[in-house]
Amino acid sequence: MTIDGAVYQRGEANIGLVGPGGVGKTTVADAVALLVSSSAGRRGSVSGQSGGRWGDAAPSASSRVEWDFEGRRFLLADWSSPEDFIKDAIRGAERLNGALLLVSARDGVTSRTEDILELVGWAGMTQVLIFVTQSDVVERHEIRTVQRDIRDLLDRSGYDARSVPVVFDSASEGFEGGVGESGPFEALLAAVEATFNLRSEIERPFLMPVEDQILHPDGGKCITGRVDRGAVELGDQVEIVGMGDTYTRTVTHIEKLGRKAVGRVEAGDNITVWLNLSSLGAPERGQVLAKPGSISPNAEFEALVYVMREAEGGRSVTFSECQKREAQFYFRGADVTGEISSLRQDGREVGTTRGGVVGMTVTLASRVAMEKGDRFSVRDRGKVIGHGVVVVTGKAESGLSVIRDWRAL
Repeated sequence: MTIDGAVYQRGEANIGLVGPGGVGKTTVADAVALLVSSSAGRRGSVSGQSGGRWGDAAPSASSRVEWDFEGRRFLLADWSSPEDFIKDAIRGAERLNGALLLVSARDGVTSRTEDILELVGWAGMTQVLIFVTQSDVVERHEIRTVQRDIRDLLDRSGYDARSVPVVFDSASEGFEGGVGESGPFEALLAAVEATFNLRSEIERPFLMPVEDQILHPDGGKCITGRVDRGAVELGDQVEIVGMGDTYTRTVTHIEKLGRKAVGRVEAGDNITVWLNLSSLGAPERGQVLAKPGSISPNAEFEALVYVMREAEGGRSVTFSECQKREAQFYFRGADVTGEISSLRQDGREVGTTRGGVVGMTVTLASRVAMEKGDRFSVRDRGKVIGHGVVVVTGKAESGLSVIRDWRAL
């Protein structure tokens, strides 16, 4: 990945800027963009702007602020409304791995804040940073109350409240006092760059979903994709898992985006890889390349799914009450029909749902690479209606009791 010619040697941090209406999201996005552009140690760009407080240079609805810092690429995405974020995040429209959640010191933690944090979890954003705006317009004892409420919310939502950074500042001070290396938003930007990283993903076993296969000019086939986790080097053995037999091949050549040959790639890298293929053919979309023995193919699983309500872009009633209840399940590019043998909500078996958290028992038509904690999307009658997390792979011995705390899995 490059910005203005810079080559990134580490993974990307794609961050969603989220929060209830009126907390100053656009102002924060403007300030971050201005700080990035004025910082000698950072280089970046802004897209999606439509002329705001800063004219042609200001981000607005659905804006993207991108920058590099110490060899890493950051992207901060802003939506025009929480509803837009909900739709994009649950449908997987953005490859987000973290969320910058804004809370107004004046309003405190609201039910909307709690809803958004829950959806952040369901969308697979395991890293969170809290930024409290308008902290200059409330009394000190109110700040302490907001801080306590934030910690309580994090605990209820399954996060480790002690490890989630909380930055207090005023969204307006960034403009009134000027933005520079010593400005009030420098603390926020430093927290973003310290919080959102993929080092933990790099330490995990290698896994890369196959996005496509390309016919090389020399007649061979190569595989493209983005490394989800871990690292792989030239000469390493990898397993091709899912949608058929599992087999092992050797990595013979790797190129990063921009056709640059490298000897090693890590989580977050977009790559093209050559394998010593045989008559079995090249891996296809729906399969994964993985460290041997690190992940297995499964067709049966138990899951918790957040089904979008009608107001969030879902259906008024989801899943029909029929003898064979089916949906399409999407795992890392694999599109597989699955039969839902059990649907549970609020601790009881149900035939349909109007949205919210549900438990499912599913049998897929084909085995896919799957493990506990994997996230997937669900399509019902041609429409994406939810996002879920795998709780149990294989056939469970007993029914699944619905657990709202997704991180307790």
